[in-house]
Amino acid sequence: MDLSAVAAACPRQLPVADHYRKLRALGLAYGPALTAIQEIRVGDGVLLARLRLPSVTERDGFDLHPSLMDGALQTLGAFDGPGHLQLPLSVSTVTQSDALPPECFAYVTAMPAQPGDAVRAFDIRLLGDDGRELVFLHHLTIKRASGGEPAPPDKLRALLHRLRTGEISEAEAETAMEASLAN
Repeated sequence: MDLSAVAAACPRQLPVADHYRKLRALGLAYGPALTAIQEIRVGDGVLLARLRLPSVTERDGFDLHPSLMDGALQTLGAFDGPGHLQLPLSVSTVTQSDALPPECFAYVTAMPAQPGDAVRAFDIRLLGDDGRELVFLHHLTIKRASGGEPAPPDKLRALLHRLRTGEISEAEAETAMEASLAN
């Protein structure tokens, strides 16, 4: 793939710090081991992002390092204007032709969607610096998270108290939190 042609199709550069702030405001707070996005360029239904394995992270023998793979998914938030929480739903196929190097590119194409669609689909190609496709996530779908208002703080404090005192396990607290967010 010709990276310079892809970059030309993505003329608008988004500040990475703003992108992570937007994700944090949606409840997705990434620590230093998961902040792989170095640059995001956006075009009409396409996106090119430069990803780098964070310095606090070790390669650890991963062919598809979780920090880089998650970084590719994090870029999807750049397609959603002011922002709504989107969660991965499915992927049709994942094809790997080589291991990901510590630095690579995510080339994302959005499938046509109607305004307000709860489910959207994308193709994500992870490319080497020579433009060679290393990983292809074909027809990855994401869904706008549903749910009502966040749980009231007193309910969250009570849940945290029950967890800290050992009244409930971490798994029970997680289940209760998910149920609270789904309502």
